[in-house]
Amino acid sequence: MSSRTLSQGRPPIFFMLPAGQQHGKLGGAIAVMGDAVKILGLTQFLTAIPCIALGVAALLFECQYGYIATGIWVGAIVLVSGLLGVSAGSSKEQCPLSSYHMMSLLNILSGTALLTIHVLSLLRELANCADTTKTCSALCVTFNNLLGCIGLVLFFLALAAAVVSMTLNNKVGKCKEQVVPLMPYPVRHGNRSVTKSIKGTEAEQNGEVTRGDIHLQNLNFSDENFQFA
Repeated sequence: MSSRTLSQGRPPIFFMLPAGQQHGKLGGAIAVMGDAVKILGLTQFLTAIPCIALGVAALLFECQYGYIATGIWVGAIVLVSGLLGVSAGSSKEQCPLSSYHMMSLLNILSGTALLTIHVLSLLRELANCADTTKTCSALCVTFNNLLGCIGLVLFFLALAAAVVSMTLNNKVGKCKEQVVPLMPYPVRHGNRSVTKSIKGTEAEQNGEVTRGDIHLQNLNFSDENFQFA
């Protein structure tokens, strides 16, 4: 903004980026991280399905600690978290991203619980195999091995999701509202270059927002023909 414009008594004119509009390098980073959140959420969703199935199997075959049904409730939590992650990555809004971040922290704990309980269950099963009776369920050993591996995978998925969702949430917050001086830069639409100059009466007629001496104009930055000259 030039001092000449201010000295003539004309109020400064700004336009405000609408919520969710990003540009430049920050917008590219947000798009990439949004895709990463969607991929993490989808991976969690797909991993939760066999987790629930194995949890039901461990319960039905009465494996060691199978009555706790860790695979069932952990899988249900991760299933919901995965759906939330896909939604948060698609919308790139702060509220669902914050919710997904909190669910990811919960998934870190639940993944740790799943891994711990089924490692202990596996040790109990192997102890039964080593005694004089030589009786142990091969299926239960398999279930515990698989559930322990799933718990480890869920732990690292949740850790990555917590970090990525928090970082993306911060980046979205930075560009939620950006006020940029409209004058003296000309705006180019196609092959036409015009400099925006809005008076108070024109702003009111066009339905633009006025805050004191600052006129705010919502512009469509998704228009491919819109660019600074």
